[in-house]
Amino acid sequence: MLGFMDGVRVQRQFENINRDIQQIKEVQQGLLTLQKETNTLSQNIARDVTQETREDHWKGKKQQEYKEMYESLNQTFSSFKGDIGQQVYYMDEWISYLEGERSRLMVLLQEIKEALKKQESTK
Repeated sequence: MLGFMDGVRVQRQFENINRDIQQIKEVQQGLLTLQKETNTLSQNIARDVTQETREDHWKGKKQQEYKEMYESLNQTFSSFKGDIGQQVYYMDEWISYLEGERSRLMVLLQEIKEALKKQESTK
């Protein structure tokens, strides 16, 4: 027989899941902001390299060094943005799982409430 304490435990689990989902969404938002900033930084570096390599004193070897440095940075930024995207995707999957568990707990909580009402009415 389900009792009041079972309901309390289910309610706590429900609240913990809500808190976890909120925290995951906050982390996701931070990662998406970081991804956007990385993209902006990559664009700024590309613009700087393009502008600097147009100058006459940057021709030749220095120009090539700048381009190689930019290509390396751009590859690092692209990889980083991809990693962030993958982590955000995994977090979405985890949120979906938690939402399913939350729904299951809501059904269980409703069953407990109904069982408690039946117990009260039979007293």
